[in-house]
Amino acid sequence: MGHFPKPAAGSWTENWPELGTAPVDYTDSIDPEHYKLEQQAIFKKLWLNVGRVERLPRKGSYFT
Repeated sequence: MGHFPKPAAGSWTENWPELGTAPVDYTDSIDPEHYKLEQQAIFKKLWLNVGRVERLPRKGSYFT
């Protein structure tokens, strides 16, 4: 995985002021009900190709 230099202080707020500087709310990331809604909205509509089975080294392997 590549590493990227840290952006200059204030560069995000200068370029995207609508993002604000408040803490990011993470409750949706851990809410079981939100997870169920995401499953229905994103993953139930169509298959998502994440890789070919031939690229897995052995039984029990998975993609991340």
